[in-house]
Amino acid sequence: LQVLLELFQEDLEGTGKKPVLFVMCDTVRNADRVGAYLENERGFKDKVLVIHTYQRAAGGFDVGDVKRDELPQIRKAAKEIDTNQYQIIVSVMMLKEGWDVKNVCAIVPLRAYQSQILVEQTLGRGLRRMFPQAEELEEKLIVVEHPSFKELWQAEIRDGELGISVSSVGTAYQPSNKIAVDESKLEYDLELPLVRGGITRVAPDLSQLNVADLPREVFTYADVPIPSPRYIEKDLLTQEITAERDVDFGYTDRYDEYLSHMTKAVLYRVGSASQFAALLPLVKAYIERYLFDVRVDVTQPDVVAKLNHLYVRNRIKDVFVDALSKLSTVEADYRVVKRYRLSDTKPVHTSRPVFAARKTVFDCLPYPKNSTYERSFMVYLDDQAEVLAYTKILSRFPLRIPYYDKDGILRHYRPDFVVKTEAGHYLIETKGTGFEEMASVALKDRAAVHWCRHVSELTGQTWSFVKILQEEFEQLKYLGFEEMARNVASREVG
Repeated sequence: LQVLLELFQEDLEGTGKKPVLFVMCDTVRNADRVGAYLENERGFKDKVLVIHTYQRAAGGFDVGDVKRDELPQIRKAAKEIDTNQYQIIVSVMMLKEGWDVKNVCAIVPLRAYQSQILVEQTLGRGLRRMFPQAEELEEKLIVVEHPSFKELWQAEIRDGELGISVSSVGTAYQPSNKIAVDESKLEYDLELPLVRGGITRVAPDLSQLNVADLPREVFTYADVPIPSPRYIEKDLLTQEITAERDVDFGYTDRYDEYLSHMTKAVLYRVGSASQFAALLPLVKAYIERYLFDVRVDVTQPDVVAKLNHLYVRNRIKDVFVDALSKLSTVEADYRVVKRYRLSDTKPVHTSRPVFAARKTVFDCLPYPKNSTYERSFMVYLDDQAEVLAYTKILSRFPLRIPYYDKDGILRHYRPDFVVKTEAGHYLIETKGTGFEEMASVALKDRAAVHWCRHVSELTGQTWSFVKILQEEFEQLKYLGFEEMARNVASREVG
């Protein structure tokens, strides 16, 4: 276990993250014993945090040395594990209480398992990711288990519930690939402008929303059928219907519940959950007065039933989402708030394969496991005399291009590469076969084009967005980079 912890420490050196070994015990007395053993006999003096509550045992003897009034300090120590001395946490009660423990890389369960549920509880101790934004890293959790429990874990594997593999301790640890700045390659350092402004989203001003101005008489009331619930739940003993469900949200004959569901669905789409109380009466007024060709009496069962129809619900949501999106969209002047130098990047860990790229400030760059297109593109860039420097855009970079998806939700896009030539800078999207048809592609393309246009105006440098489909690359890879870029740029982007 000590070797395992040291391997994790070596792997994560320079990242600002500290791996933690988590030991689970069956009693507070055993937790104390394990903690003392690790501190006094295994070289972890003052590096073990023992957590359990103070208890009064039978016969009046005290069991456990952590009193209730000490729990806030210990909870804080567990939460701030990166910046304190602790490397190992020993605990009993953390299975039952909601402690926030980060960076758990290995778990040693020293307790009697009474049910399969504890398998999930064990794994739950290590589900707080160290690098939550690192899409290229598949973080792994190692559980060092007694062989007698092997069948319990094998059952989980057979059921397909958990992605578990069983191996010996010696082969369980597989180091990730580390991407770091190579100080001998600073000539390939790049600077990325970080931009703020453009279209941003604020909480919609509902005082500006007049439901009388929304689309009227969207449906002819008489033409809307009464839907049948898609799912009916019955009591097994009485056969009484206890619940009815549609595929979208709960089918209900109660108008107040319907309004609540609908209002929450709209606010979820626009990302403004705090405005429930203000929006609900507006949704109510629109439904009762303007949605149909006639005003409706919502006390009538057939009215609520018709409102539950899937396309009626979707239309109400679309009407309000469109209106609120317009009210919540604000355009601000673009400005460069910072310039990010690649050489300031801390080491990045990745589970993906890496390529020892030459014209980059990093020692290597990652590419997807299931495709070699990006690797081939990096080989191509290294061979191009007109390419001065480039990088794969890593998740660690603070470069995000905002765009709105088809539902009007604000999202952020990160292209694949930045390439520098004498002519300027390029944002490159390398799109593999089949991915061009994804619904979000055109929206991302337009956002990237706008980003480059504004950055060029603000910095005086030329920035261009170029999307290179895999089939285009295979046809044009014998051309120089600038000529390839001109050829694919002739295709309309977005």
